[in-house]
Amino acid sequence: MASHDQQWYMDTGATSHLLSHTGNLQTSFLNRNFHSVIVGHGSSIHVTHSGHIQILNPYRPLHLKNVLVTPNIIKNLVYVRKFTTDNKCSIDFDTYGFNVRDYHTRQTLLHCDNTGDLYHLHVAASAFVLLTNNHSLWHQCLGHPGDNVIQTLSSRGLVSYNKQYTQHLCRACQLGKQTKLPFQRSTSIVTSPFDIIHSDLWTSPVSSMSGYKYYVIFLYHYSHFLWVYPLHRKSDAQSKLLHFRAFVKTQFNYEIKAFQCDHGGEFDNNSLHELCATNGIQFRFSCPRQHGRMILESVENGPLIWPSIEENGVTRTKKYSELPATESIQADYDIKATNIILQGLPLEVYALVSNHKVSKELWERI
Repeated sequence: MASHDQQWYMDTGATSHLLSHTGNLQTSFLNRNFHSVIVGHGSSIHVTHSGHIQILNPYRPLHLKNVLVTPNIIKNLVYVRKFTTDNKCSIDFDTYGFNVRDYHTRQTLLHCDNTGDLYHLHVAASAFVLLTNNHSLWHQCLGHPGDNVIQTLSSRGLVSYNKQYTQHLCRACQLGKQTKLPFQRSTSIVTSPFDIIHSDLWTSPVSSMSGYKYYVIFLYHYSHFLWVYPLHRKSDAQSKLLHFRAFVKTQFNYEIKAFQCDHGGEFDNNSLHELCATNGIQFRFSCPRQHGRMILESVENGPLIWPSIEENGVTRTKKYSELPATESIQADYDIKATNIILQGLPLEVYALVSNHKVSKELWERI
């Protein structure tokens, strides 16, 4: 059997557009209406699919609608009558080829030179535009551009999609367009064990068999050796620090010179500050409070810009309770994205946010 010809040939005697395979279809459907077509010598060939094709040109796209796919056809045929009707155009054939002209303006939309026995379309492969009804899919395939970019491409006939479903929320864009303030490289240098002790407290989602729900860790900077102590209550962290300090003094004959932690309430309180000052222990925080404050503001106001409202001559960001249904859905996604971003931060930064009352309220909805 002869190999399939990839060109399209104009046929004034055909009653349908015919294609040998589905690879050139931009939208394809399993055929349910036409089971076969009858060719010139009277035999029938099986139809497997139907679909549509759009051909680009500098003036306006041309359409091949309801193309029938039959693997047994050798040459792809353009049903001339349907082509002119669907595209509101006329075709002028002559010895040298043919011209496709706009029916009303007579402007030449496509010119094809032919030297052989048949008239075929000279269309570059890049002129066939892909069609999809999914606006979100175009957004992902084109590298996550803004809606205005896709609308511009659509207006130029380069892409096609269902305009009724243009509202979408891209999770990847929300995550990818977030920014995180950089942390400065640490300049802490220690020369002996227990010069700096790092500490943090973890809350378990379930209590242990012995009733422990919290765990405090002490890591000394010199060798990163770690001690973990279970706690019944967060408030026990300070007494456990005293026990640990006594343990270090007795077993290793060292004094703790600096204690570093986050801004959690179990550490950042007057009692622990006074304890460290009394015993000559330097009290340090893992990150600047301003850094955490900017993160908290992003949680309170949303990682993206929420709609604003003017009140008493002052423009402010709307509160969540003031958002209409559609905007509150957007806000929910923003909050989820914020939580994902925050969980990717260092533990000491996330601990600050996770202990903030606004973040806790948002967590209940997440």
